[in-house]
Amino acid sequence: MTTITNTLVDASGTPVPDVTVTARLIAASGLLTAGGEIIQAASTTTDENGEWSLTLTPVSALAYSTGAYYLIEEGTRRHTITVPATGTHPLADVIAEVPTERAEVGLSQADADDRYQQLDERGQPDGYASLDADGLVPSSQLPATASGVSSVNGETGVVVLTAADVGAATSGHTHTGVYDPAGTAASAVTAHEADTTNVHGIADTSLLETTAGATAKVSTHAGASDPHGDRAAATAALASHAADTTDVHGIADTSILETTTGAASKVSTHAAASDPHGDRAYADSAIATHAADTTSVHGIVDTSALETTSGATAKVSTHAAATDPHGDRAYADTLAGSLLAKALVDAKGDILVASAADTVTRLAVGTNGQILQADSAEATGLKWATPPAPGHPIGIYGFIAASCMPHEATAGGTLGGGTLLLQRVYVPPGQALTTAWVAIGSAATSPTAGQSLLGVYDDAGNKIAETADTPGLVTAAGWNSAAYGTPVAAQSAGRYVWLAALVPTCSVQPGYRWTASAGSVDILNRAGALKSVFLGSQTSLPATVTYTSASKALSIYMLAVS
Repeated sequence: MTTITNTLVDASGTPVPDVTVTARLIAASGLLTAGGEIIQAASTTTDENGEWSLTLTPVSALAYSTGAYYLIEEGTRRHTITVPATGTHPLADVIAEVPTERAEVGLSQADADDRYQQLDERGQPDGYASLDADGLVPSSQLPATASGVSSVNGETGVVVLTAADVGAATSGHTHTGVYDPAGTAASAVTAHEADTTNVHGIADTSLLETTAGATAKVSTHAGASDPHGDRAAATAALASHAADTTDVHGIADTSILETTTGAASKVSTHAAASDPHGDRAYADSAIATHAADTTSVHGIVDTSALETTSGATAKVSTHAAATDPHGDRAYADTLAGSLLAKALVDAKGDILVASAADTVTRLAVGTNGQILQADSAEATGLKWATPPAPGHPIGIYGFIAASCMPHEATAGGTLGGGTLLLQRVYVPPGQALTTAWVAIGSAATSPTAGQSLLGVYDDAGNKIAETADTPGLVTAAGWNSAAYGTPVAAQSAGRYVWLAALVPTCSVQPGYRWTASAGSVDILNRAGALKSVFLGSQTSLPATVTYTSASKALSIYMLAVS
């Protein structure tokens, strides 16, 4: 058995999947003892890469192999192939021509078969016509009436007739005029003009008004003083309304209405009265009753129990002159025995601490620069100790955030092209990110265009900023930077982000500065959180990354942002 393979692609070179590929074994019927046609079919489907393969019986293994061939159909594409005896062969290596002559399929000129004509019958009477170099039947093989025409409308040679050559309308033409056979339209128009009934749906056109007549009637109507009698009716209605004194605007009898003069007089009389409503007399009586009441006045049950100003002043004076009116002095004397003596401390900086329940002792001051630390092994539970050496805040280097302290990144290593480094850092609140930085230990040469990139991703893996392609990021040793195309806006709360660096493919790869010190790695990877990962086979900064599927880096590479 022999295997034939191929990859099916479209005109742009893109693989075409899910296309049915069929191979049919075909032999001329003249090769069969009993006549007919041999057809043996095998089929498959192209995979997602457009690839397919078929295992076929070699033609040489057939009982009647002369002139037999396979027809391969890839969708709408068709190929004739030979099938070698063994092995695996690409389709392009086994494509052959379909047999066309009797001799090619093993038939002799003497074999009788109505489906074929002899070569010597070509161009002969009762035979078949041949074609010249232009693909046309030679004039010598055409009837005399046809061969006698030497030109058409002055055109010679191969003539292609147009509509104009034969006086015909062009294909798809439209009629733009009005065609009136034998004056039919004129007769219809005359009859229409003479008709006075049922014209455009009007039963009798004599009833229609002319423009002049309608204009005259409108002018007469407009000039009449009261054409509809509206003015006379309105005048009569107003006169009747003015004479009516009952049920006018909802008033049963208008005669009881007050005039402006009468109302003004009544108001003046009311205003001049000393107590028109009796309010003053009522108020005087109420105040007198209130003044005489000694119980339940303003919430006081008995006003006789209230102290006068002079009585209260005398009592305060007596209280102030007393030796110990509240017994406070006697109470203070009792407490004095439980107070701490100042003699417990001896020097500046001494402090009092508890060494046991209800027991106070002195802890002498430590030396300059020491700090107070809790220590259960000490009698007082405290001790003075020298603090650890202070660290360096990242801000002194001019960075907002960095993957490690710059002074720790002393080692260096070369990375392969297409590596995407990702370093997780914390960005404090209120800090906008505008510039990305990378520490290069050894310079690269000839970086591939479009791959010298730095970026920043959020903790969910979404790209939020990137720099333009900047070859200078890797072609010089030291701290190199590039601005983000769109700065990352400041956030109201602090958050973690991932700084990214794409390593370009170069003639000489760049060396990146990193640290593998136990302290840095432990700090940056504590609690099992990923802090340094990388992805391979990248040619650009992807829109999203999945940190959990990336490889964990054992070193912290020096990336920073400002």
